[in-house]
Amino acid sequence: NITTRTGNGRLWEEGPNSFQPGDPILETACDVGLRDDILLADPSSYRFVYWEGQLRALPAGPTDAVFGDFLSWPGKIRAGLGAIGIKDPMPEKEETVKEFVTRNLGEEAFERLIDPFVSGVYAGDPSCLSAEAATGRVQVLEKTAGSLVAGARK
Repeated sequence: NITTRTGNGRLWEEGPNSFQPGDPILETACDVGLRDDILLADPSSYRFVYWEGQLRALPAGPTDAVFGDFLSWPGKIRAGLGAIGIKDPMPEKEETVKEFVTRNLGEEAFERLIDPFVSGVYAGDPSCLSAEAATGRVQVLEKTAGSLVAGARK
């Protein structure tokens, strides 16, 4: 999300420092003369978040999240139970990314893993971003099988 801030008699904009580039965005950037200013990240590189006073690599996958030290044991247990379907039922209304993730994986998994990832990839606030729009394929796993794990196994 882009926000306007003021302070010390100045006005400035804050917002994302990265985005997920698709062909139309890259073409537009090149058309307006920004080709030399674009820095593409290596997709195989680790992504880092600043947490507990240090930079930490985000887990590369579920196995790293379970066996690494990024989540506490209660956080791992909560995420695991939610992933296999022991969680609150799907609501009738549309969920935000934050609501979807905290319902399925818990607050800790959201704060430490998903929030930094989603904020970087979608350059938006996960508490405002539509889960269906941003994570539609993940939502389908739950809708078709009742849980993220069961849906992934189908």
